[in-house]
Order: sequence, then structure tokens, then C-alpha cells
Amino acid sequence: MTDLVGQQLKQYRLTHHYSQGALADVYLAEHIRSQRQTIIKIKRTPLAEGESKVFLQEAARIARLAHPHIVPVLDFGMQQDGRPFVIQRYTPDGSLRTRYSGGVTIHIDVLVDYVDQITTALQYAHQKGYIHGNLKPGNIMRTKDKVLLADFSLTAITGGTEKLDQLETALYAAPERIQDEPTPASDQYALATMIYEWICGDPLFEGSPLEVIQQHIHDDPASLRAKMPEVSRELEWVIMTALAKEPAQRFSNIQEFNQAFKAACEEEGLVSSESTRVFFSYAQRDQSLRDQLENHLSNLKYRGLITTWNAREIKAGENAIQQMNIHLNTAHIILLLISANFLASDYCYSQEMMQAIKRHQDGKAHVIPVLLRPVVFTDAPFAHLKPLPSNQKPVVTWRNRDSAFVDIALGIERIVNHRRKAMSLDTASPGYTSTPSRQTTTQRSIPEPQAPALEFEYDHAREEAYKQRQEAYRREQEEYRQRQEAERRRAIAASGLSTQEYEYFEQAIAAYTHAIYSIDSNDAAAWRGRGHAQAAIKLFEEALQDFEEARQLAPDAETYVGIGDVLVALERWDEAIEVYQQALALDESSASAYAGLSTVLYRLHRIRDAAIAYKRARRLGIEG
Repeated sequence: MTDLVGQQLKQYRLTHHYSQGALADVYLAEHIRSQRQTIIKIKRTPLAEGESKVFLQEAARIARLAHPHIVPVLDFGMQQDGRPFVIQRYTPDGSLRTRYSGGVTIHIDVLVDYVDQITTALQYAHQKGYIHGNLKPGNIMRTKDKVLLADFSLTAITGGTEKLDQLETALYAAPERIQDEPTPASDQYALATMIYEWICGDPLFEGSPLEVIQQHIHDDPASLRAKMPEVSRELEWVIMTALAKEPAQRFSNIQEFNQAFKAACEEEGLVSSESTRVFFSYAQRDQSLRDQLENHLSNLKYRGLITTWNAREIKAGENAIQQMNIHLNTAHIILLLISANFLASDYCYSQEMMQAIKRHQDGKAHVIPVLLRPVVFTDAPFAHLKPLPSNQKPVVTWRNRDSAFVDIALGIERIVNHRRKAMSLDTASPGYTSTPSRQTTTQRSIPEPQAPALEFEYDHAREEAYKQRQEAYRREQEEYRQRQEAERRRAIAASGLSTQEYEYFEQAIAAYTHAIYSIDSNDAAAWRGRGHAQAAIKLFEEALQDFEEARQLAPDAETYVGIGDVLVALERWDEAIEVYQQALALDESSASAYAGLSTVLYRLHRIRDAAIAYKRARRLGIEG
């Protein structure tokens, strides 16, 4: 092995040899200017003739994987000797292999959280056309508050799947992956083998790499309940289904496996759900308003309070009715988006709504009618429920529609917090009380023994000077606090928002900022969400910068509309028109883009063109 310590690759200097894999050497490196530490993986042998181009194309695709639970590829390239390298973020806390080894089990509450994060990343990758293919504890990295999948770059750097002659790789290999025919279901199998091991402390199969491989192909695993009798039959069934020899007999996708696993754990009281699951029941013609509501709820999502689901998340090939029922029957909050379209929809009204009301009556979910458009619903089954917005005015009748959505989001947040408080009381230890015991109170009332007085001479002048400095410092701090408070009051007044609404957007900015700088700086949704929040409190220049970051990462129509709306607020009409047109080039059905374009054209007195844009916006779902 050639020692590369001290050499430079791109903008990174290799500081020391970190580890050695089956096909690549791993170095710790640091960025020359920022000193940020990274990991560089260098293939031990050069690529064959013609493979370099394939590697560069594949590495470029991998580098576009941007997810909070995937270790990002920062850069890649070829050395002069033909050996490829990939530069990834450094995770100093190590992997789950180093954290849980030698028969160590994981508490079920922690395990459910890990599985949720892992499956979210895998579902994202599968939708992008990627199979991990080498999922194992050593490729699941830890940070202080989450886990991340590493080595999506494996295929690019090795030209194929990693060799199975290493036991850690063989232990988690699906039968079809062993036969060089991996599918997305291979990752599901690998994850199930890890869950099996983390629950009972034993690997699925034991022996040499060759013996383990043969068992994956031919043998059934030992019963999990035989090793851990406290495991429910439902939980064992979920894990064994994911371990089926044939990929078609497993769950249809990794998220369905995750949902079944989580539901089995919750059903047995093994774990409590941290995030509140929110389900949207709405008519298709109200899609645009639903999307605007979800944008405002992203604040609660990034703060970890809720997760959301709607019908557009159903993938091609999935049973739509089955998926709707799964999510409707596992939701904690069900939002009925009320309009004439909703009441006219036989499926929404007769099936989804009635099922939701039944779960509400049984105390299994909280149903909230959300008034989108004016409609009479006096005798409807949900008429007795308290609707949102809080003033019971439909969203489209509000002069400032964003204020309506903020009001709805705040109402949902109150219900989520109430639910979380109730859950914390339910799970408190028996007999727990926050009131201090009589003994504790008595102990606290005993006066501290007084030290004997010491006689010495004070330097009164020095003491007085010290008191004056302290008083001056206190006044300075108080004046600073008052200036800050006055500045904040001015900012709230200038925004046109209520104090509660302004604080809501402040919390949103804080949550998005944490997501960007502490979790994943490539999260386009976080940049876009912070842009919307900045714009809401009239920090327009900051909002433009955030939207530009989002556009660089994911140039979609929604981001261009956000940029256009800010440009309208700044009265930069020509630029706004250009941006709205770019949004429509990406999505010709963007009602928001047509609505924004209509506003600009009216301001420029292009009445005919404005009317055409307005009609298109209304036809696509924007009213008022």
C-alpha cells in the first residue's frame, strides 16, 4: 500500500490512514482553507480502460443524493495512476457496528427511531433508482442525534458489489444480492437481519462467510420468539416477512416495512410514537390549497412535532386504497379539508370522512375540519367538531391567505402539544409527583450554618468603585435589552403580523436553520422553508438568498414561485415576470405561478394578459 499521508487531493490534504476495506483505503483528510475534516476513500487498484468515464458519471449521480440521513459525497475524481477516489463527510462518532457489537441489543424505543431514519433514507434512494447493496451496521454512521447511511458510493468506486468473503458483509446479504441480482427489496432484507440481531443479540446465521451465504440461500432463520418470548407474534411476523427468501414475498417497499414494524411495536406498547402523524383528506381539485397548507406545516415537521401523508405519496404499482387505509388508520390527527369539492366527492365524504369520524369517536385519532372554501355543512357528521381557522372563516376569504394558514398551523401545534403532554403523563412512573416530599421541604428549610465572622479592614473606595461598575454594567444590559425589545416590536409592527404569528415564523426560521447547519446543508426544502419564513416577516433580501440556495440544490417550480413572490414584494416587476415564467416552464400547472404573474401584470397595467393569467390560476385551483 502506498502511503498517501500528506498528499493533496482536490482541496483536501490527507492527514492519516483511517482504515482499510476489502477494496479501498480510507484516509482522514481536511479541507485546506476551512480545516473541515472529511473521509477520502481511494480504490486500491486502478480502473480498467474505459471504466473511468463510467465512474465519473456514476459518482456525479451519487453526489446528487441529498438527504438528512445519507452521508453526502462532497467531491470525487481520479488520481493520475487511474485510481478513483470519493470524498465524504466525516462522522467522528463511528458506526452502529462500533456502538453495538458482541451481542449487544438496542432498546426498542431507540431501535424504532433508527429504523425510521434508515428507511426514510432508503426510500429516498430507491425512488432515485439506487440500491444500497451493502447495508450493514458498519455502513450506518452515528452522530449525536441521528444515524446516516454511508457507502452509496460503493458501486461507483468498486465497479460492482463488495466481495462477500468478509463476514460482516455476508451476514446481511440477501439471497438475490449474493447471486448478483440485487433489488430494492435486498436492502429491506439486510435491514431485517440487523433488526433481528439488535433485538435478540444473535446474528441471523452463524459460521464462516461461505456457511452464512449458504444459509441465507437455503435455511430458515431461528424463531425470534424462541429466543425472546416477550416479542409479539405480530412483530415476529413483520420481521420474518422482510426476511422472505423471494423478494416478491417481502413488503412492497421499505417504507411499508417500516410502517408495519413501527405499528407492531406500538400495538404491544413497546414504544411510543414521538412525532404526531397527520393525514390529509381532501378533494383533488383542492390540491393547490392543500400544498400551501403543507408548506406552512413544514415548520412543525422540521421541529420534529409531526409527519404528514397525503394521497400524492402513493407510488406507481402500489394499491392506492390499501395505502390510504394504512395511513388513515395509523394517523393521530386527520385533517378534513372542507369545500364543496370535498362534500361532492363520494370517496372523501362517504369513506374517508366516515372512517375518520369513527376513529375520532373511539378516541384513536383527533379529527379537525379545515375550512378551505365557503360551503354549508350544517348537518354534516363533522359539524359538531371545532374547525380551523380559529375564527371559522374559510381560507380563501382571508385577505392575507398566509395568515389563515399560520392560524391553522398554530391550532394544529396546540393539539400536538396537548397530545404530547398527555402521553408524557401516561408514561410517567407510578406514584410520581412533581411536588417535593415533606422531608425534602423540611431539609430545604434548615438554614445553612453561618461561618464565623472574620475581622479585616475593607478598602471602601475600591468596594464602592466595584459597585459602581456593576451598576453601570446592569444599566447597560437593561438598556440593551430594552433596545432589543423595541426593535423587535418595530419588526413585528412592520411585518403586519400578530405577535403570535411573528413568533411562529421565528420558530420556523430557527428550526430550518438547525436543519441546514446542524443536519444537512443540502436540504433544499429547509432552505426553501426558511425563505418563506424570512419573507413572511419581510426579511426579503435574506429570503432571496435562501431561495437561491434552494434553487441551486433543487430547481423546481415551487422555489421559483417563492423567488417571484419576494421580487413582487420588492417591486422588481420585470425580474418577477421572468422567474414566474421559469416556474411555468418547469410546471405548466402551477396555479401559484399564474397567480403571481397575474399580480405583476396588473401592476404593469397589462390588463388583458393579467386577466388571462388570473383565469388560468382560478382554473387550476387558486380563488379569491
